[in-house]
Amino acid sequence: SSDTGAPAEMRKARRRRHSYDAAAGLKGAVADIPVYLPARITSRIEGGDLKGNIHAYTWFLETPSNKKQVIAFYDQHLPSATKTPYNDGSAIWAYTPPGFNDAAGEDVTVLVTAEGKIEISESVLKQKRIQKK
Repeated sequence: SSDTGAPAEMRKARRRRHSYDAAAGLKGAVADIPVYLPARITSRIEGGDLKGNIHAYTWFLETPSNKKQVIAFYDQHLPSATKTPYNDGSAIWAYTPPGFNDAAGEDVTVLVTAEGKIEISESVLKQKRIQKK
């Protein structure tokens, strides 16, 4: 499919559908990000900022567990993260892992949706992603 007519932001984001067991870890992650198990990674979006300095992945996960169990896991495993709970029962945690530069736009967020799905996003300087590969 051609996306030459899409805005630059749209061209920067690509979705890959490679479903696999999350026990294998987040393929391509630079940081050591806790992953709730049991879960399956159903897809990943790749993108970045318009200047080309930041590279980002967002992994989409599904679990048979209930949302309260997933939220309790991230409360325990991300104690230093900033947690924002929402009225629909969802919650997001945001933090800057060791070795990441918050001022440069590097961070990790974990979202547990109202439906109990998990979205993990990692933004890093492009050089770090390249060095990790």
